[in-house]
Amino acid sequence: MLQPQAKTLTQIEREERTLARQALQQRAKELARKRAVGDFRNLLRHRYGSVIAGWRVAIDPEEETCTWEVFEAAAKKQKFSGDLDGLWEELVAEDEEVLLLERLEPAIVEAKQSFLEACADRYGSVERAFLEMDLPEKPLIDHEDFARICIEINMQKNRRILFEYADSKGI
Repeated sequence: MLQPQAKTLTQIEREERTLARQALQQRAKELARKRAVGDFRNLLRHRYGSVIAGWRVAIDPEEETCTWEVFEAAAKKQKFSGDLDGLWEELVAEDEEVLLLERLEPAIVEAKQSFLEACADRYGSVERAFLEMDLPEKPLIDHEDFARICIEINMQKNRRILFEYADSKGI
């Protein structure tokens, strides 16, 4: 049986350079995708005041998910000049088929968690919190009452984002 020949120093160096080049290219691609996400978020914030408002106007006013086709059309209509494919790849896992608003604006997740924890700490549960809260227009709640409640329950994070997210109709 033939024994494999040992690699020469030149072959080893060439392979190492190739691997290093591939790693740099991969890192550059990852950074470009992250930059595209930031650029798209900034575009929505600049045009609409927030990512959530931008989603509701430019992508879908009713749904919190969108397909590639809907997203692509919306991004092109907004004249987004960044890496659209990279943006999608950064925000949507390979095994998923839709983009979630919460992926585009991750502060939503943090805000919801903060609200749930604050309700549980103060009242024991969210359901009990809403039963005990003094809200004149239950079940509707305006921004002023929401802000008051958030202060009352000691919600620490992203009150504005949570209200904007929950108020999908702009009531």
